[in-house]
Amino acid sequence: MHACCPTLGTLDPATAAAQVTSSAATSSGKAAIVLAAQHGMLVDNAGNPAYIPGTSECAASGISAAAKYVGLAGSAAGLALTGVVQAGLMAAGPLTLGISVAIASIVGIFSTILNHHAQAVKKEQSVLCSAVPAANNYLQIIEQGVQTGLATPQQGIDALNSLVRDFTNAVSSIEKNCNAACIMTEELQAVVLVKQSEYQDMIAAQQAQAQAAAAAAAQAAANAAAAAAAAQPVQVVTPSRPNTTAPAAVVPASSYAGFYSSVSPAAPVAASGGGSNWLPIAAALAAGFLLTRLL
Repeated sequence: MHACCPTLGTLDPATAAAQVTSSAATSSGKAAIVLAAQHGMLVDNAGNPAYIPGTSECAASGISAAAKYVGLAGSAAGLALTGVVQAGLMAAGPLTLGISVAIASIVGIFSTILNHHAQAVKKEQSVLCSAVPAANNYLQIIEQGVQTGLATPQQGIDALNSLVRDFTNAVSSIEKNCNAACIMTEELQAVVLVKQSEYQDMIAAQQAQAQAAAAAAAQAAANAAAAAAAAQPVQVVTPSRPNTTAPAAVVPASSYAGFYSSVSPAAPVAASGGGSNWLPIAAALAAGFLLTRLL
């Protein structure tokens, strides 16, 4: 039949419509799918919101026009759908529009919104006259949540996916190839493709901003560190006694200088001439020799 969502990226409405429109759709149905992608909601052939209770389009459905669109509110306690009328629990009317229902997130709340819009569901027109307004209401809530910061763009993408899934289930019993339910489903898929591409762009922009902010913070920190280093006083080391410089060609005294003497050693005594200084010694040696022989 048809699948959602084939691709993401920056899409114009005509491209988004072409990706989801079945070949069985009529020319007017194909034109309506493009209009839906342009307006961001499910529309009729003239581009007006489709299947509004109380209009001629829903005259035979038996669904009252009293069920108004609900809104999204945030508080310290969390998120809430405001103006909710729960079918079967209370009558729809002006006195019930201030009632709110707490929700954990904007993801997966189509059935809650559908119960607000639905009453007796007996035939095709009744299904569409409750499911289509509920889908348009949910689209508004998702956009409100993302644009006001009550939901992230990624939560918006997840909520759109859940809307397509739950809407398809809600109209599956009456959908044929390719009747009004089929056209409404494909309109929703085209709208979702466009919105998801916008939310992807928001995510990319937020990531770029975060990276730029981180880079700027790192640069600021580096600049501050450099400025702090430049502002530090220069530390000067003062010696405990003045430095002295030996005169040129003067070798400082060595610690081994004590081993040496500056006085030149005495010259050996030269033997005196005539050789008479050894005769007494020779006479004594001869006398000792003779004495030894006599004894």
